[in-house]
Amino acid sequence: MSDSKRNNNARPHVKQRAARDASLEARGRQRSSQRTAREHAQLAAEHSAEMERERVRHQRAVAERQKQATSANRVHVSDVGGVTHAVSDRHQRANAGNTGSNPRIDTSYAKRAHTGSFTPAVREERAGSYTVEGKGLGSVRAGKRAPKAAIVALAVVLAAILGFVMYQTSFAPVPVVVNGVEMSVARTDTYDQVVQKSGIQVTPGRLLAVDGSVIDDAGGAPYALAVNGQDVDANARITPNDVISVSDGGDTTEDYTESTQTVAAEWVDDGSKGAVHQVVSQPADGVVATRTGSISGITVEGVTVQEVQNAVLSRYSINTGGEKVIALTFDDGPWDEWTSEILDILDANDAKATFFIVGERIGEASNGRDLIMREYNSGHQLCTHTFDHAKGSGKGVNISYMSAEEQIAEIEKGRQAISDVTGVEASRVVRCPGGNYTLESAQILNEYVTYDIGWNIDTRDWSKPGAPAIEDAILSADSGNIILMHDGGGDRSQTVEALRSALPKLKQQGYRFVTIDELLSYHKG
Repeated sequence: MSDSKRNNNARPHVKQRAARDASLEARGRQRSSQRTAREHAQLAAEHSAEMERERVRHQRAVAERQKQATSANRVHVSDVGGVTHAVSDRHQRANAGNTGSNPRIDTSYAKRAHTGSFTPAVREERAGSYTVEGKGLGSVRAGKRAPKAAIVALAVVLAAILGFVMYQTSFAPVPVVVNGVEMSVARTDTYDQVVQKSGIQVTPGRLLAVDGSVIDDAGGAPYALAVNGQDVDANARITPNDVISVSDGGDTTEDYTESTQTVAAEWVDDGSKGAVHQVVSQPADGVVATRTGSISGITVEGVTVQEVQNAVLSRYSINTGGEKVIALTFDDGPWDEWTSEILDILDANDAKATFFIVGERIGEASNGRDLIMREYNSGHQLCTHTFDHAKGSGKGVNISYMSAEEQIAEIEKGRQAISDVTGVEASRVVRCPGGNYTLESAQILNEYVTYDIGWNIDTRDWSKPGAPAIEDAILSADSGNIILMHDGGGDRSQTVEALRSALPKLKQQGYRFVTIDELLSYHKG
């Protein structure tokens, strides 16, 4: 049998089976629907019964509360949204007119939606909080803090104030005075804008070439400007009540290119005389330039950009303006016997002195350290007279014979020897041996020495001329004089005797005895 015939014979059986399956499926859906409806009906009945039981419980609770409230005083009962509120007359009276933060009772009436009857409604409010109203089944709504209109009005007022402030601080006209005339100008104006608005007629300056010749008679500064007596930038903003001065413009020089050259400073001795030796002008190199104008093309040479400043060694004595002060100085100590006796005499006459100390003598004297501390504690000034009095290449008398390194070492070692005893930095006031402080030494020691101290009166006590001769030299002193004596270097008994006799006499004449630093304070140069 062919395939097509077999397929045709099979088709009736397939159709019958499909119809039977469809019928069975329809009956199943019908039974399921009926079962679901019954279940829903059963659930609805159970829910209705539960609601009825809840209603009965609720009514009993209301009745019980009414009974309890009646035993105390008359109450108002409100059932709001399933919640019962009981409020006594006493509470109503206590809360009547209360507008503070405590609850307020409102005895309005609300219609019960499910009974058609009216019951008192209790409304509890707190300022700025919530409102609970018993209307129908009840509702809860948020209380408004302020009416919307009030908020809008406040915003408008604030905006107006802000606008006024911004106008006053940014746009309102302000007064200024220009060449004696008061003007009202915009707060945002620059000084240049004010000058233009003022209409003041001024003559501009000239534009000059690098050699000083005129390129343009009107090419310089358009005007000169001062505000409140001070130079200002014309593009800066004005401030209220500025006093502005406008005048003719100044000359300006054309732009230029330049090359520069350094001019070295020199050391100069001005040839002056006096007891105090000081470098009065510190060296500073100068600068000169060659310039070529960018407009004129002119070239000039030797233009001073920075003045050279030479170092100048000067010598001068102190003018005290007639005040009777004298500086006593002693060299070459400390010395065991003589330094101690001289300190006794100074103490007895309320005298202060300056000791120029040889550094190595501090260790050589048996009580050298004690003498240094006594000088220091008595208020005398301690300065170096070099470390070893320029021994060696200095031949014991002239530091300028020594190399630069040796000269620096003489001063710094001498100062350090003093500091090692006193514990404080030693003075940079020095006295070079023999008074030999040359221009070359001043240049070498410039960083280490502020003053080299000579003398106005040399008692020549080092030559032992006798006590009377030394005393005469001391008594010849005048105001502002520096007197040279020695407390070391040999027998100084003549110096001690002369000093013991002379100081009381000078004191009777009204003289005071001061340190070198005190004397220098009188210098007005």
